Amino acid sequence: MPQLVEHVVEAFSASAEREVIVAAIERLIDAGVLVDESRAEWETAARVGLFGAPVVSVRSALAGEADVIVVGVPFDGGVTYRPGARFGPQGIRSVSRSVFQAAEPPRGMHDPVRGKRVMESVRVRDVGDILPDPGGGGRRQLDDARVLAGRIAGAGKLLVALGGDHSISAPLIAGVADSVGSIGVLHFDAHHDLSHPASGDMKGLHHGNFLNWSAGDDRVAHIVQCGIRQLTSVDPETLDSHHVWPGRTWVDAGAESLLRTIAADIPWYVTVDVDVIDPAHMPATGTPLPGGVRWGELIDVLVAVLGSRRVVGIDVVEFLPDGHDAPGLEISALLVHAVDAAMGGRR
Repeated sequence: MPQLVEHVVEAFSASAEREVIVAAIERLIDAGVLVDESRAEWETAARVGLFGAPVVSVRSALAGEADVIVVGVPFDGGVTYRPGARFGPQGIRSVSRSVFQAAEPPRGMHDPVRGKRVMESVRVRDVGDILPDPGGGGRRQLDDARVLAGRIAGAGKLLVALGGDHSISAPLIAGVADSVGSIGVLHFDAHHDLSHPASGDMKGLHHGNFLNWSAGDDRVAHIVQCGIRQLTSVDPETLDSHHVWPGRTWVDAGAESLLRTIAADIPWYVTVDVDVIDPAHMPATGTPLPGGVRWGELIDVLVAVLGSRRVVGIDVVEFLPDGHDAPGLEISALLVHAVDAAMGGRR
């Protein structure tokens, strides 16, 4: 398994040994034998990316003409019920071409429902998956997710992350904020995922508390939650600049009412837990809850909202492939319309 330079150096216990290794590395860099990539190119099992987009190196995606960079984070070490979300990225990719087919040049495809071409002139590149370090508990995987999210946002590209459980969103949000500064978080979920603001090294992070670290991050100026319907034993903490649309209220109120709670003067990170959809329509998730919205209702709101705000990152999490194509097709369609709308909002 390829290792980052700092991890190799840390393996040497004596400082004298580390000094020798660092000096050797510096000579190799000066000679052009080693190229400083900030992070190693992440290996991937993917041969064809989301929507059939090319699978390329991180360096190529950042330096090239990509508008959207897709990355998979196959991590489910933070679940509290059913595992399996680590298979989500490949589950989505494997069926996504049945919904939309990326082409070069990016001419998009006609949508008869909306009466327009979607993804026209949108160049998508997939950098594959950030794989875990064996025996490492996934910590390095999440650290690398933060670094990569920051690099993508810093390059002015739209990040699209395929999860994985909802733990992955905390480092992704932090990584985007590392590069762009103040942001808002728009959170679609059946569960609150927030108990109290937290800061620090994300020790104790899991999929049911990932938003604690966003709430405790001064760079996260607003949090808007939609779809929350989980019963809790204690009343949730009320935070400034935090708006909750429980159950179906955000759908019933309409996109214009929702937009009034989503500030227009900052960029937004959008995280979608697929259990916000009613389990009758989306059973392939780890912690389904009765109620929720229909797939089409979620897409309609996403299109209206993402097309009216600047979006710097989107993730879809908590998808557990169950052997049926339908859930992955629904998520693929959601991503097509969400990314199309977000690119319109960015322009």
